[in-house]
Amino acid sequence: MPLENDHGTLSIDAGAGVAFRILDSEGSEVGRGTGQLSQPRAPGLYAVQWMSATDSHETLVRVNTGATASVVYAPAIAEPGEIGISVTLNEAPKIVHELRPSGGKSDSSIAVVLVTGYDVNEADILRDLKLFNMREEEISGSDNHLYGIGSEGRETGRSYTVRPGRYLLTYRAMTGETLQQTVPALRGRQTMIFMEAAKGDILLAEGQGFARIERAGIDPTRTVMISLGGDEAEQRIRERLRLTRLLLRDLTTGSASLTSDFLDILDQPETDPLLKLVAVLAVLSHCEAGTSPSLEERWEKGIAPPHQQWLSRAGMWLYGLKAIKLPPDATIARWQLDRLNYGRSSDDVASTINIPPMYGCAWRWASAHSAEKPGAIRRYAAIRAATRSRSSTEPWLSWKANAAKAKPRPARSGDAERIEALAQSVAEKSRRLIGEASDPLAAAYLIARVGPEATMVAMQANAISRSVSSQTSLSSNLASALSMPGSALHRYLVSTDLQLTQLLATDSVTSQFGSDPKQPIFELRGISNTDYAVRPEAILPAPGLARLIEDEDDPQKGRFGGLASRQSYNARAEFVDISSRNWTRINMFVEGPALDGDEVLFYLHDSFPKNVWRERFRSGSARLPVTAWGGFTVGIWIPRQRIELELDLAQLPNAPDAIRTR
Repeated sequence: MPLENDHGTLSIDAGAGVAFRILDSEGSEVGRGTGQLSQPRAPGLYAVQWMSATDSHETLVRVNTGATASVVYAPAIAEPGEIGISVTLNEAPKIVHELRPSGGKSDSSIAVVLVTGYDVNEADILRDLKLFNMREEEISGSDNHLYGIGSEGRETGRSYTVRPGRYLLTYRAMTGETLQQTVPALRGRQTMIFMEAAKGDILLAEGQGFARIERAGIDPTRTVMISLGGDEAEQRIRERLRLTRLLLRDLTTGSASLTSDFLDILDQPETDPLLKLVAVLAVLSHCEAGTSPSLEERWEKGIAPPHQQWLSRAGMWLYGLKAIKLPPDATIARWQLDRLNYGRSSDDVASTINIPPMYGCAWRWASAHSAEKPGAIRRYAAIRAATRSRSSTEPWLSWKANAAKAKPRPARSGDAERIEALAQSVAEKSRRLIGEASDPLAAAYLIARVGPEATMVAMQANAISRSVSSQTSLSSNLASALSMPGSALHRYLVSTDLQLTQLLATDSVTSQFGSDPKQPIFELRGISNTDYAVRPEAILPAPGLARLIEDEDDPQKGRFGGLASRQSYNARAEFVDISSRNWTRINMFVEGPALDGDEVLFYLHDSFPKNVWRERFRSGSARLPVTAWGGFTVGIWIPRQRIELELDLAQLPNAPDAIRTR
């Protein structure tokens, strides 16, 4: 467009993943776009509003006659005194320089940059920050204090020199729990993980109410992870961090940040593999939801989405990463890509994973895949922990590090057809219960009588069966909705199907549990035909259960009085070697002057599927055998004598290393 005599030129460079609007002095919009734009404008003051998934601000610019006014996007500058990970990322090149390893190009390393404010005890957070290899061995790291580099807060870098592979990062979260997540080390590259620690309030049950407790720990939702190869320019490091944050926000909120400039960067062979991986996941997430991954285009509702071009591009990025040993997210992305391509399968993709992925969406897709291929997710400790205790830390997948203390139940022989048949049966029985009730809320309450887990499975199966398409199985959609691998889903479906069958047998329900529809089932042991229920009033509740949980990783510790001996009653444990590096057989005893038949309740770690056991005294002793991974505290309650005991297995002098150190 020719430049008019009395006009100037407004030149805008938004960068990848950023949109802009141009407003004139009266606030009217006179232009918008992404990437670069150069056009004539009448002299005057203009506001350029920048919009991205992680930033929104505006820049004022004046256009003069015959001159060019250039505006280049830059992230908003933090206010003086502001602290936090956003401020630290602005100074990331300096931090990278401080933590750059001295080894050769073939070395790999992991560096964690911890950002803390002055109101957080940095030493406490660092004490609980640990890196483990796949053999569950802790790896030592070296600390480098980076005070003042990035903000008014504090940064500490912890560096690990490791072999290429997959590792587990463990840390104390703001909830007080010890969480764990997967991190990779890529050959010839340094993985940089930026994490922020802060304080927050949580509510914990205490007596009949709740107590507000202040905790300090890492907020995993703010974590940013990239990888670097050799010496990298400052501008490139900043760009990589900014684009990674855009895609992390896309995964969390469903926003779209991909622009033509962004795609050009992702198409380059030298682009960070971890940035490409999260871009693949963002594209697959949008295609699954039927929304556009692009900031520059929108898909109209009611029209078949043009997602095939995006799936092809994501496949191209994945193909370019084949030679790199990436976390299992890459394998799962190939599974999901095949699923979205209407079941086409790739011959060169791995058939199993043995460690949880980095991202929550990948775990959901892996769960769906394993419903149709039950052996796809191996039953290792981290997998079991993620299955039992996945935390709400999107976009990342994290789980309680101590959630796999109980030995898993033997794997059931269930194939994809069996799992699908069970899912259909649960959905049909759930529909029968809801359809036969005059009040849907009453039906939901009736289903709730089977317990929270079975209720969750039944209600989800019912809802999904009403809306699932014929191209996908009910079981895979159910596994995805519950983020539950196929083997675990199979066990839940078997139990839920049996319990719904019992509920539908009205005469049996009435005779066994009474005629009051509000009478809940307290406990349903196992899933065999010899199951039986125990009414709540049959067991006097332990006073310790009303006390505040002091240690989220060891929930019974401190709640049962802290003593293993009291009033001639004593709790002890024997440890039996079963020739396993991971598992220990534990025989727990309570001994004292009780009558034969007197009850004793053992309250185990909450990672046990059944964590409350009722045993009886015989000849002055009650015994409970368990097999466990690591130590924990056992709460003990003897109702008739009203005696509480507490046994910390890790503190016993005869405890083996596997119990004391885990």
